[in-house]
Amino acid sequence: MIKFQKIAFKFTATTFIVLLIGITGACIADPAAELQTADSLFAAEKYTESFQHYQQVYDAGLYSPAMLLHMAYIKEGLGEEAESLYYLNQYYLSTLDRSARRKMTELAKTNELMGYRFTDIDFIVSVIARYRQTAISLALAACLLVLALVIRYRRVKQQKPVAGLILMMLLLIGTAVFINFSEPAPRGIIMSNQAYLLDQPSAGGDLVEIAGKGHRVKILEDGDVWVKVTWKDQTAYIRKQHLWAVQI
Repeated sequence: MIKFQKIAFKFTATTFIVLLIGITGACIADPAAELQTADSLFAAEKYTESFQHYQQVYDAGLYSPAMLLHMAYIKEGLGEEAESLYYLNQYYLSTLDRSARRKMTELAKTNELMGYRFTDIDFIVSVIARYRQTAISLALAACLLVLALVIRYRRVKQQKPVAGLILMMLLLIGTAVFINFSEPAPRGIIMSNQAYLLDQPSAGGDLVEIAGKGHRVKILEDGDVWVKVTWKDQTAYIRKQHLWAVQI
């Protein structure tokens, strides 16, 4: 009887997983075909329809730089500057195209939005973030290579390779420092016309300011309900539902 129950449980669990995968895949069975349909509609200037298809691809966790640029263009044409800035920002993070930075700055200036000031340091930080995973992988590979050489040297020469050990330790320390401090703080764009910024992560906190839609803020700490951000050089908290995180 117990054996039968185990078999039944395994069958039920497997069936559930298969169905779940099938349902998830059915949401967007062929991202390439969906993207092609969206591009065709965009070329035909059926922008609203094309955006719906782009959105399905994006919600599936997929994107291309051209797609993000089209989404930003559509939203700007609809007068939804905050959404346009969001997709432009996503495009910039995926390409580091400086023309996207200029466009964001222009849109923000026209609509009197804060948080879109870019400096050369910001560009360097963006480059580091863009290639961060590759740099970490190369650093770890270098550590393994040095370790292999150290072991080989010790076996062949029967000596302790002090220089190799020091180099390996420096590489490990440098990699650890890079991993912990190279990831930039993400940004978020306010998507509510009246977003309350409070001094505490609680509805009972004191009001810092009521921010409008489209302002971009630095995210200091992400939470389930409240997000800690920087607003006008001070710390504030905003409800998560009012903020779209800009992060590829």
